[in-house]
Amino acid sequence: MWAITNTSNNLKFYCFENKEFMSVATLKYKLDKFGYVDKELEDHNVVLQALDSAGIRVFIDRKEAKEHITSEKITGFKYLELN
Repeated sequence: MWAITNTSNNLKFYCFENKEFMSVATLKYKLDKFGYVDKELEDHNVVLQALDSAGIRVFIDRKEAKEHITSEKITGFKYLELN
């Protein structure tokens, strides 16, 4: 599963309905032992449920995500693989 996120250390997911990046309060990046963001999510068990509740679209594969985001003509995004 794949989602579209922004490129900053503040995790935000792209909402296709609102045409903007949105924070999901229950999701955040893990911190490494030095306190730096390591770009992985804290708890993969709740990710899909939280994204669905927030109206964030998730894609089966990266190819599908790429097709949808390129039609939006935005910059400053990346693909986040959800396990």
